[in-house]
Amino acid sequence: MEHKKKWIVVLVIGLLFVVAATAARSHSGILTVDGVSVSQQEIDFQGGDLEHVIRSKVLLNWAVEAGIAEGFSEDRFREALQQENARRKKTQEAGAPLYGPAQFTPIQYYKKQLGDYTQKLKEEIKQQASLSQQREFYESHPEAYREVDTICADYTVWQDDRIVKQGSITLDAQNIRALAETDEVLVQYLLQMEAGGQMNWRDADGRERQLQCVKREPGRILPYEEVTGAVLEHYAAEQFEQRLQQRVERAKITGLQAKRGEKR
Repeated sequence: MEHKKKWIVVLVIGLLFVVAATAARSHSGILTVDGVSVSQQEIDFQGGDLEHVIRSKVLLNWAVEAGIAEGFSEDRFREALQQENARRKKTQEAGAPLYGPAQFTPIQYYKKQLGDYTQKLKEEIKQQASLSQQREFYESHPEAYREVDTICADYTVWQDDRIVKQGSITLDAQNIRALAETDEVLVQYLLQMEAGGQMNWRDADGRERQLQCVKREPGRILPYEEVTGAVLEHYAAEQFEQRLQQRVERAKITGLQAKRGEKR
C-alpha cells in the first residue's frame, strides 16, 4: 500500500511538471510589444527577464521599421544560424581570419543580430546628424574631449628598509600610453592623486613604493576639429540610447499581466 502511495505521489509531481512546462510554453504568442507577438524562443534567450525581452523586441521592431531587419521567425532564425555557422566552418577550414567563435550557439547568434541592428541604427543616426547637432553635442560635453591631466610626483622605492630608487615623474597626454605599458599600476595611482596627496603600496617584487603628488594641472580640451569623428560616434550612441528608451517607455505591452522588470 505504501509503495502504491509513493507511485501516486511521483505521478502527481510529474503531472505538475508537465502542466508547468505547458504553461511556460504557452507564453509564446501571448506577450506582444506594439502589436507584435514575442516568441517563446525570444523570451528564453533573455532568461525570462521581461524587461530585457521588451527592450530587445522594441529594438527589433525599430530595425524592421527602418528596413534593416525582418520580424523574428524561429524557422528563419534557425536557417540563418545554420548558414552562418557553415560559412564560419568553411572560412576556418580555408585558414582565413575568423573573428568571434568558431560556431555560434543560438543565444550568441541572437545577441549578434541585436548588435548588428544596433550598429546599423547608429549608422542611420550618424548619416542624419547635422553639423550643428554635432557641434552642439561637442560644446555640451566638454569633459569628454579633455586630455589627461598633467601630474607631477616624487617617487621613492624601498627594499629591505633602504632606498633603492628615488626621483620624480610626470604623466601627461603625450606619455600616458607608454607609461601604462611599462607600469600600469603606477599610472593608475598617479591618475587618482591630487596635489599634496600621497600613495604607498608594495609591488610584486615586495618593494615598498611611495608617490607624493607635487602638482596636478587640468588637461586641455581638444579642439572640435581634432575630434569630429569621436563626436559623431558619441552623438550617435547617445541618440540611439535616448530614442530606444523613448520607444520602450511608449511601447504598448499586452499579455502575461507582467510588469516591466519582472522575471518569470
